[in-house]
Amino acid sequence: MDQNQLITMTKKEARRYEIINNLLVKKIDGTEASTQLHLSVRQTKRLKVAVKQFGIKGIIHGNRGKKGNRQIDEKILKKTKEHLKATYYDFNPLLAQEHLRDDHKILLSKETVRQIMITEKLW
Repeated sequence: MDQNQLITMTKKEARRYEIINNLLVKKIDGTEASTQLHLSVRQTKRLKVAVKQFGIKGIIHGNRGKKGNRQIDEKILKKTKEHLKATYYDFNPLLAQEHLRDDHKILLSKETVRQIMITEKLW
């Protein structure tokens, strides 16, 4: 690991790291650590192994900085916005959603279409 690398942590993560370090240097036992962390003994052991293996990065959640897997593809979002602005600007979200589905094969929920329309100042 690069020594000059900056690692951003929440207060909760910093506190967790401190408790796991105390566990590693045997200031406290696993039961006390799990009590302080409000986690099960098993989860505490998992964190301990992660810190041993990865250091301070073992505390940080693995999905941090990654794109969410429920996000709408940018191409679909762009096409949806284009269709809404050009053709369906005066439709309500349900009707717009139905036309996007039937005419353009864009499958989005009514609520998603409504949220897009709100951000685009169409609803």
